[in-house]
Amino acid sequence: MEAHGDLGVLLLVSRPGGPLSYDDHDIVVCQQAAVSPGTRVSANAADQWSFLYITDATCADVEHLTQDLRSYDVPPEDEYGIGTPGQAARRRYCCVLTGKAIAACETYRTLADAPSNQKVTLEEFTTSYLHDKETS
Repeated sequence: MEAHGDLGVLLLVSRPGGPLSYDDHDIVVCQQAAVSPGTRVSANAADQWSFLYITDATCADVEHLTQDLRSYDVPPEDEYGIGTPGQAARRRYCCVLTGKAIAACETYRTLADAPSNQKVTLEEFTTSYLHDKETS
């Protein structure tokens, strides 16, 4: 299940309860598997990221996962209705890891060094981990 050529992407997913401003399990970044996410992200000191590889996809195949946003109403800023209500955007898709993949994806590894539980095919990803918040 190794990537060939430009195949292979790394998804950065926000961890539940982490300090990021994203919703839990949001797919925040999709990048080529061969590109490092950078030392601060890969160190994952605040346990804010999960790292999952899709071995048979390109960024073009899955870029909608980070670009499709859904709008929702923002209530007034306080309980007295003071503040301006409006619209905000949040990511539409999330990735909920299960079983052994949870622990495997806590640590950044290169694609070559990643254990099998950290690598999936696009079909496995869409049937087992991908959730559309609009239909959930």
